[in-house]
Amino acid sequence: MRLLLAIIDRLLFAVGFALAMQLPQFVDSYTQRYGGYHQALVDGMAEYQRNADEHYGGDLDALIAELHAAPSPGIYGIGDQLEHERAREIEMREGLAILERGTLPQKLWYLSRHLDRELA
Repeated sequence: MRLLLAIIDRLLFAVGFALAMQLPQFVDSYTQRYGGYHQALVDGMAEYQRNADEHYGGDLDALIAELHAAPSPGIYGIGDQLEHERAREIEMREGLAILERGTLPQKLWYLSRHLDRELA
C-alpha cells in the first residue's frame, strides 16, 4: 500500500511539474493567436469606422442606429452584426490587455473564465 502511494505521489508530481513548465508557453501562444483574431476584427470594422467618420462625425453608434432604422431586414442585420462585432472587439481588447500585461495568475484567472476553445 505504501509503495502504491509513493508511486501515485511521484506521478502527480511529474504531471504537475510538466503542466507548470508548459502553462506559460501555452498562455503566450494563446495570447498571440488571440491578438491576431483581435486585429482581424479591428481591420474588418475599419471600413465601418471610415463610413462613420465620413457621414456621422465618427460616431459608430449613429451608424448602427441608422442601419437599425432601415426598413430592409438585410440592412438591419448588418447593424446587428456591427453592434455585435463592436462589443466583441471591446471585450477582446480588455482581455488582450490582461493577457499581454498581466501576471501569470491574472492571465490564468482570465483564461479560466474566458477561454475561447477554438483558439485554444
